Amino acid sequence: MVHQERLEIGEKCFVSGIMAVLATEAGLTVITTGMHFSWLGLLLGITGFCLILLLANRLYAGSQQAKMIALGWIAFQILYAACALYLLVSSAQGPETAKQIGAPAVWPVLLKALVYVFLGWVLVRMPMVRDFFAERRGEIRPHDLPAQTAVIPEPGPALAFTAAQNEAARSLAQFIRLTVGGLITLGVLQILAVVFGLRSTNGQGALVLVQGLLTVVLGLALGAPSNEIRPLASQEAQTKGQLMNALSSLVKFYKLQVVVGLLLGAVTVARFVTTL
Repeated sequence: MVHQERLEIGEKCFVSGIMAVLATEAGLTVITTGMHFSWLGLLLGITGFCLILLLANRLYAGSQQAKMIALGWIAFQILYAACALYLLVSSAQGPETAKQIGAPAVWPVLLKALVYVFLGWVLVRMPMVRDFFAERRGEIRPHDLPAQTAVIPEPGPALAFTAAQNEAARSLAQFIRLTVGGLITLGVLQILAVVFGLRSTNGQGALVLVQGLLTVVLGLALGAPSNEIRPLASQEAQTKGQLMNALSSLVKFYKLQVVVGLLLGAVTVARFVTTL
């Protein structure tokens, strides 16, 4: 039952991510073209819509090749958004250049970037979506199967948490979810501060924008450990495999945290230098 529920949630999250990108691409292409016509912007919008639409069926079947293509396109969209936002907030001449590449305003660029970041997070960082893809490819994930139907025995006895340990696991997962929400909110507020109040010519606005984006990335990355720790509060999911998944997810997050932390430190130093 737990395994089937994880697959259903994974499928819904994947479909939601795809539909969000398709709706955003279609809607923003029409809106931005009306705000300021740009052949490049129109081409990027049509290409993005058609590419995601073509990849959707292959992704649904669990194709690793389609996943790599989708992640490459997502990376391009994030890089494009970063360049467009830099042009929009860095100088007085930047907005005119941004219009020529299909970015007539900040809000459509931010909206599209956030939707693509969400899709990338769904494809890479959501364990339930990874389980759904593995099931579609016909792979067997023994640690996700109910104990009575597992064909490969657990390498040791099943875990049996006490009531206090169950409450600790539940509290930890809740605390991490609150931290995820706090980091994402902080990052979004920093981005909005640049959009509405910190547009400058000395690079401060661009640096705050990068800081906000990195904070959002850190918050999204922390969502994966939260998803792996939460099942440990349920007795039927208290297996050695699930515990190892939670520990592995935490290790991956801490590695990413080091990289993002170094980048945030570099941005902070750069902001200090530009004020001198």
